[in-house]
Amino acid sequence: MKSLRLSIEITILNVALSLLVSKVYFDNLDQSQITELFGNLTLLGVMLLFLYGGAIDFSGTAKWAEAMKLLKLHGKDWEKGDSREAERKALVYIICGGILLLEISILAIRS
Repeated sequence: MKSLRLSIEITILNVALSLLVSKVYFDNLDQSQITELFGNLTLLGVMLLFLYGGAIDFSGTAKWAEAMKLLKLHGKDWEKGDSREAERKALVYIICGGILLLEISILAIRS
């Protein structure tokens, strides 16, 4: 549910930014231009969500914990629960990215 809410918020933000950029920089509200800006902004958001979700997931691995302990940045030993917790947190962003990817795929098919 959290990923759906996040994807709706990102979609609303992307629509607003598309309208604003189209009006300010191009001084018109051409539908094809707004659609293109919306698709590009959404694709950028998908990329960032996938990267962020992957980074969260990676931070829960045993190798990451070992590297942090070696660099003395984190003194806690790795536990199996750490990996599961990181996967649970990352899943929200990965699902949100998937929803947005589906959204722009539908937009591309309809355009």
